[in-house]
Order: sequence, then C-alpha cells, then structure tokens
Amino acid sequence: MKDDKLKAVTDRATSISDALAKTTRILTRTRDGKRNSFKLGSIIPDRNEPVSDLLARISIITDQLSSFRKTKNITIIPDKFLNELVGQQDNVIQQLQGLESIFTSMEKDRGGVQSYNYDGFNATCKNGDNVDFKNNFILLYDSVDELTPSFLNVIYVLRPPASSNLRSTAKNLSELISSVSEQLNKAQLAREEVEKSQREIINLIKQINNERTEIERLKNESAGDRKSITEYTGETAEKVSQINATHAEAQTLKATIQSHQADFEKFQKLLDSRDEQARDGQKALNDLIEKFEQQKSSIQEITERSEQMLSAATVTGLAHNFGTLKNELNTELEGAKISFYWGIAALIASASPLFLYVALPLIAGIFPS
Repeated sequence: MKDDKLKAVTDRATSISDALAKTTRILTRTRDGKRNSFKLGSIIPDRNEPVSDLLARISIITDQLSSFRKTKNITIIPDKFLNELVGQQDNVIQQLQGLESIFTSMEKDRGGVQSYNYDGFNATCKNGDNVDFKNNFILLYDSVDELTPSFLNVIYVLRPPASSNLRSTAKNLSELISSVSEQLNKAQLAREEVEKSQREIINLIKQINNERTEIERLKNESAGDRKSITEYTGETAEKVSQINATHAEAQTLKATIQSHQADFEKFQKLLDSRDEQARDGQKALNDLIEKFEQQKSSIQEITERSEQMLSAATVTGLAHNFGTLKNELNTELEGAKISFYWGIAALIASASPLFLYVALPLIAGIFPS
C-alpha cells in the first residue's frame, strides 16, 4: 500500500518536472517588442523572491522526490505525510500549467508581447490587451511553500544515500537558471542576426547570379556584334557620302533662300500693312454696329410710344362720337315724348263732347230730379 503511494509521489514528481520544463521554455521563448525574453531574475511582487530561485526550488524538490523510489525506509513514514505530499504536488502541477497557459495565450492569441512590467508583473500585448500574471506567480510560490514542509517531513527518512546539500544546490541551480536564461536570450538574438545575415547573403548570391547571367548574355551579343563591324563600317561610309551630298544640297538651298530674303521681307511688310488695314476696318465696322444698335433701340422706343399714343387717341375719338350721337338721340326722344303728350291731350279734348253725351243720360238716370 505504501509502495503505491510512494509511486504516486514519484510519478507526480516526474509530472512536475515536465510542467516545469514547459513553463521555463515558454518564459524564455516569449519575447517583447525589443526581442528580450522574460527576466527570470525579476522579483515576484509581495513575495520578495526571484523567479529563478522559485524554479530552482521546484527543480530540486522534484529531483529529490524522483529519487525516493530507491529508498528502503518507506515503512516508517506515516500515510498522512504521503497523502499531503501527493495533494500538494497536484497543486504545484496545476499552478505551473496555469502559468504556461497564460504565456502561451499571449504568444499565440494576442500577437505576442509588446512590453513587460516587472514592477506589477503584467504585460502589454501587441493587440492592446493588458495581461496580469502576478497572481499566477504568487499562487505558484504559495503552492511550493506548502509543498516544501511536507517534502522536508519525509526527506530525512526517505533521502537516498549521498544526497547533496539542498541549500547550496538550490542557490547554484538558481544562478544557473538565471545565467542560462540570459545566455539563451543572447544566443537567440545572435541566431536572429545570423539568420538575417544569411538571408542577405542568399539575396546577394541571387543578385550575383542574375548579374552573371546578364553578363553572359551581353558577352554573347557582343560576340555577334563583332562579326558585323565590317558591315557597319561599309554602311557608315555610304551614309557619310549621302550626308555630304545632302549637306551640299543644303548649302545650295541656303544660298537660294538668302537671295529671296529681300522679297520675303517686302512681302512680310505688305502682309503687316494689310493686317493693320484689316484691324482699322474691323474697328470702324464695330463702331458702325454699335451706332446701329443705338438707333435700333431709339426706333424701338419711338415705336412703343407711338403705339401707346395711337391707342389713347382712338379711344378718345370713339368716346366723343358716342357722346354726340347720345345727345342727338336724347334730343329726338324728348321731342317725340312732348308730341306724344300733346297728341294724348288733343285726343282727350276731342272725345270730351262724346263723353258728356253718353255720361249725362246715365247720370240723369241714376240721379233723377
């Protein structure tokens, strides 16, 4: 039964060692914008211990726990110590995996680290996120602190022969981890410089090969050109003869042109005089057009005024004639009305005897005396 528990302790020690190796690799691999990896010598906030010391302590404990499988004193160790040791080992594994997960996320999911803040133990990523890993280091430190007493409870019983001094080993291992981390950082930067130089050399070789190909092409073309130099020389001589003949014709033509230069100048003066006359004529025409436009405006104004006056005169004449006719008709109507009244009066006067003749008997019959 105790052998199974001891096997659980040693198996978890191996798991802690693997998790520690992965965490150390991701810490040294995750670089900031200046290509610097995480500083393992930085102090954990609120715990006052360098990260390298913590990692060294974990490494020594796991190394010692892994060697417990060789012990023969298992029977005198209480089960309680072994059970506590297994539980605390699981806690350390969990904290190491959590720390590894955070740095992996910064490297792969957030575009990498832009800068580290070792005072607050956080990082600004290239995508703008701010990741705080202070609590993760504190939890790892606390889990190792809880593991250490349980480890010491069994170390003096289960420690295998020829075990080394833990304090000096831890110190040396911490210094070694810090030194290796710095050397690894420098080696990484050197490798990047070498790779950059290698890429430049490869590009230079490609450029040299291209230039060599171009040189070969020019060399082949120049070889073909050398074969036709004689032909070019003959053609050149023929062209020179043609040029000389053309030059002689040009000289003759130049002399002819100079002989006609005076005529050209007279003709040019005549053209200038005609241009001047044309400009004067155009100016006179423009003045005439302007006067015509002015007269046209005056005539249009007079026409409009005449139409207005004619319209007014016509209306006045019609009104006067209508008034004259009205007066004449009124006079005739008055005369006819007077004649009509006189006629009625004459008719009444002529009918009066007849009226009396008829009316008197009627009156006598109505009013007998």
